[in-house]
Amino acid sequence: MHTAPPNGTEPPHAAAPPGNAEPPGAPPTLALRDLVGDPALALVPMTRDALLDRRIGWAHISELADPAPYMTGGELLLTAGLAVPAAAAGPGAYGAYVATLVRAGAAALGFGLAPVHTAVPPELTAVCEEQGLPLLAVPEATPFHTIARTVAAALHRRHAEQLLSMAEAQAAIAAAALHRTAPVAAVLEATARAAGGWALLLDGGGRPLAATAGAPEPGPGLRDRAARLGRTGGPRSAVDHDRDGYVALHPVEGPGHAPVAEGVRETGTPVLLLGGDRPPTVAARGAGATAAGLLGLLTRTDRAERQQGALAALLLLGDDPAAPGRARDLLASLLGGGPVGEAGTAGPPQARALYARRAPGAAADTGAADPYPPGPLYDVPGRGGGAEETLRGVMPTGTTRSDLDRLRERGGWLAALSRPVPPGLLPAADREARLLLRRALASGAPVVAEDGGLGIGAAVDPARAAHWARQTLGPLLDEPAEADGTALTEVLRAWLGCHGGWDRTAQLTGLHRNSVRHRMRRVEALLGVDLADAAVRAELLLALGWCP
Repeated sequence: MHTAPPNGTEPPHAAAPPGNAEPPGAPPTLALRDLVGDPALALVPMTRDALLDRRIGWAHISELADPAPYMTGGELLLTAGLAVPAAAAGPGAYGAYVATLVRAGAAALGFGLAPVHTAVPPELTAVCEEQGLPLLAVPEATPFHTIARTVAAALHRRHAEQLLSMAEAQAAIAAAALHRTAPVAAVLEATARAAGGWALLLDGGGRPLAATAGAPEPGPGLRDRAARLGRTGGPRSAVDHDRDGYVALHPVEGPGHAPVAEGVRETGTPVLLLGGDRPPTVAARGAGATAAGLLGLLTRTDRAERQQGALAALLLLGDDPAAPGRARDLLASLLGGGPVGEAGTAGPPQARALYARRAPGAAADTGAADPYPPGPLYDVPGRGGGAEETLRGVMPTGTTRSDLDRLRERGGWLAALSRPVPPGLLPAADREARLLLRRALASGAPVVAEDGGLGIGAAVDPARAAHWARQTLGPLLDEPAEADGTALTEVLRAWLGCHGGWDRTAQLTGLHRNSVRHRMRRVEALLGVDLADAAVRAELLLALGWCP
């Protein structure tokens, strides 16, 4: 008969699963029956056969009368009986000793038949049987350290099996993510197989996105649990259970994803649900974590592609009268939900225009993670075509000079960034960024516009400005390039950007100082101007910026 220990609490081993099964999700353990079945050890069970289903997590040797302070639970305690009370002490003494082991969580007791005892005391056997503690007789020919090494080797093998099972499950899930047409569904199927149950993916609002066969319709309680788990700042996993089974919940995106415009993205992250009849095993938990990471990437990429397509359609067709402002909200979502309005007040989202060219003599770092700006809103017309590459894009308002420095370091881009503007002024911001790029090319350093308006670039019609610039610079544009390939307009641009500095201009253009002086005299002659006049220099600088 199994009795509770004196303190009134159930012993730790009482919750062990029936049969020879290992508790799901627990560290590796060894069934006592497997250890008894090893003929090399010749262990003899002294208590009833059903107790051999107990599982042990380690083998510990102790001759103390009270080894409890040195036990953590789940041990096979091995003793030669030095501290076991003599038969003359009466059965009550055996009961106190066994009760101490049960309270400490011992999984079983191994009693050595040498050198103190030649047989297991019958009183000890009776007490162990009564208190439900498996008792094994250890023959004289079996050293305790042999038993300990056997247990350690078996636990090591079990741990290796768990790792192999987890690795195989992760490999299958990763391969499923490469499915050409339905990667999300394929990942769910592979994860469900690894977990031995079903898989269900809910969006941030608790609505099903995809599911495997056998996945139930989530009830209100489970939907609420998933929604709370998907909110920023909550726990990163959870296990729920009821009479229908167990459900493990995994958010599929990491923390820190703030919600953005209503109707564009859910207020929480999607959540992966893995269900089954038993608690999740170690391999199932590993499979869930792997799937959550991959599904986060897949759903985020899929959502971004849909948003990009929707934004392109709205820009071509015009805003939908039934959903005014949707293009603006899509832009805010694609830019990561950056600052809106002025001074933190409600208002339209803002963005910056980026204009960049390859820095002279620069090349992309082929080993860099990404030689282009973050986010999807950029274009490289000459990409892969062998021509000089130009990069234009729309960037979040939080983009800084350090971001432009990284862009140059990784991709060889020399860039200029406009002031933050609402979406309707992005074409004007693009013109401002293009003008600023002239300054960046002349100085050899990235340029970021200061806040406070777009300046003259937003007030000038591009077509008229280009026509005026062509008339102003016509003689220089018609003049053939020098033998070294340097156009007079480029020398003039560099000289104006260097505030008339001969040495700095020579350094930027690669010309000799005297060659720069000679060509600037030719510019004065062809245009019929005096470059010592500040108004003339300002006019020429504007013309170079607007020149097509």
